[in-house]
Amino acid sequence: MTRKNITTYSAKLTGNTFLFFEMRIVAGLKKDGFSDKEIKDKVTTDNLFLYKTGKSILKRLREVLKRLNCLDDTLLSMFVNSESDTAKLITLYTILKSDLLFYEFMEEVILDKYTSRQKNIEQSDFKQFFQFKAEQSDIVSTWTENTVKELIRVYKSILKEAGLLKDSMELKSSLMPSVLSDYLIEKGEENYVRVMSGI
Repeated sequence: MTRKNITTYSAKLTGNTFLFFEMRIVAGLKKDGFSDKEIKDKVTTDNLFLYKTGKSILKRLREVLKRLNCLDDTLLSMFVNSESDTAKLITLYTILKSDLLFYEFMEEVILDKYTSRQKNIEQSDFKQFFQFKAEQSDIVSTWTENTVKELIRVYKSILKEAGLLKDSMELKSSLMPSVLSDYLIEKGEENYVRVMSGI
């Protein structure tokens, strides 16, 4: 099941990765009632991301705001107030909501691993996924080998930071708290629960 809001593939994850630290900072400001402009001013002026250059701050902040804008008030509160493991799953959810290619990777590769009870993911699984997408998509077919390699690296990093992948490349089923899974199912987004937990 694909989403209606994101309809094109992008390689923007190569420069953004998981951004959990940044997401927590900005989510707290949003929860406190700061507008996106006020958040931009505060993050850049006070260097809340602790970056060395302003260019990096603005680039990452745009992505963080895009992801957080995928959350309704309930999920935003849950993200701000939850333990780290739950908040990381919500971070993963925002990436799935805002990046079609990563969503399809989770649905077509990771969910298949879960349902077929395969414990490990191989480098060949990543390569085959991108080869298949290159055959399907004029956008993906134009990407260089280095772009694909970087996306594979980022995908692995996201899975590890979300708690779904060990360094040994063994997959871990996420123990999604019922408060999160029940709410997403109630919203009609059981497909996100499935790709994140295999349920």
